[in-house]
Amino acid sequence: MESNLRSTYRDLDKAIQHYNALLWAAASTQQSAGKSAKAPALNARQQAEVNKASLAVKALTIQMGIHRSLGLDSVRTRPYTEADIEAH
Repeated sequence: MESNLRSTYRDLDKAIQHYNALLWAAASTQQSAGKSAKAPALNARQQAEVNKASLAVKALTIQMGIHRSLGLDSVRTRPYTEADIEAH
């Protein structure tokens, strides 16, 4: 049981890292194009990838049951926002 929980935490950490990497990549692309990287405007492909990564983070938080203590919703079809993931 303990190793399974550790594995799930590791998976959650990797999912959050992947989510953040996608956002950084979008921001870097915009910076190189001379645009502000504070709030990157994602193209359709980037947004789809970010949504998929966000849903992966959400699935793991729901699986672990920590979404409740973090005050996050459990609607599996609605991705967490960047603010949801950063704040928690």
